[in-house]
Amino acid sequence: MTCAKGLADHHFWLAAIEIVASLLLLFRRTQRVGLPLLLAVFSVAMILNLHNGGLPFGLVLFGASAVTIVLLDGAIR
Repeated sequence: MTCAKGLADHHFWLAAIEIVASLLLLFRRTQRVGLPLLLAVFSVAMILNLHNGGLPFGLVLFGASAVTIVLLDGAIR
């Protein structure tokens, strides 16, 4: 497991933005900002994962789960 070595490390920024985006999903008014931000983070993580020779199936599942949560929250309003 690698750790961020400073604020310039992309792992730190991806994790920080992912946390903020996930918190934005908690409130209906901010879901329209949080979901695209979260999907953008997952997209960057997928590209980095593919570049390093990995298969980002987990990230696809996380993105689909986030979309499903927001859609179901909108359906029960």
